[in-house]
Amino acid sequence: MKLSVENVFECIPAIYSGNLQEDNEENYRLYRKLVKESENTGLCPVLIKKDHEFDYLERLSDHRIESKEDYKKDIDWRLYRANHCCFDVWLGRMLYDYKLDWCATKEDVEVCLKELEPPLSNEYKCLYQNAEEKEVFGIFDEDEVNSKYGQERLCFDNYVFALLPITNPWEALAWFPMGGFNWCPSAYCQIALAKELYEKYEARIMYIGVDRLIYYLEKPLMDKVDIESAARTLIIADGDIYCDYEEAAKNILGSHTWTLWWD
Repeated sequence: MKLSVENVFECIPAIYSGNLQEDNEENYRLYRKLVKESENTGLCPVLIKKDHEFDYLERLSDHRIESKEDYKKDIDWRLYRANHCCFDVWLGRMLYDYKLDWCATKEDVEVCLKELEPPLSNEYKCLYQNAEEKEVFGIFDEDEVNSKYGQERLCFDNYVFALLPITNPWEALAWFPMGGFNWCPSAYCQIALAKELYEKYEARIMYIGVDRLIYYLEKPLMDKVDIESAARTLIIADGDIYCDYEEAAKNILGSHTWTLWWD
């Protein structure tokens, strides 16, 4: 049997009208509704493409996956391995070492370490003086939805909300692993990151793409200590969108969604 999202999981089609901006907002509302219902159903929603590439699972598992039973065994193995290889040595080493591994010179290391320090600028200090919750927009960022890329590549007719029988939202990345290419950390590091972000900030996986993860927070971070802690984690994890402390802090302060993207 060829695995597909729709023949393995209970799925709800994403809302599609052809108007990308409206669909983005409506699917965000639908996601929040499904999260609320998950308290009773035990089924955790995650937005995924209908034609999600299951071949990646075979490369990661190093064997053919020909049945739901094979798939479930691999999920259990990924969670076991992540728990024993990542979580007990988490932020102090895993992604920190990963980030420094890309440094070619001593100067590169110094730049990388400097990025992890909160800036002393007046602009940065003022960031918290008028902190406020940002207006809810949608699953994808407003700039992305209105960009040429978004208009050409994003179509909610190609997506479904897979309802996963999991206890913790971060376990979704054992069912749909991603990572291990270019600058992107391994699939096991991604599970560890998702667990860390959920336990510390209640950030839950909302969307899993080929090179992108989107997290959802019902209560966005507003406190300076929380923002600085989360910003440091995201800088280590993602070298593209959260490229320095100030940019990361501005992006996540008051925001219900966090986007991580790797080139």
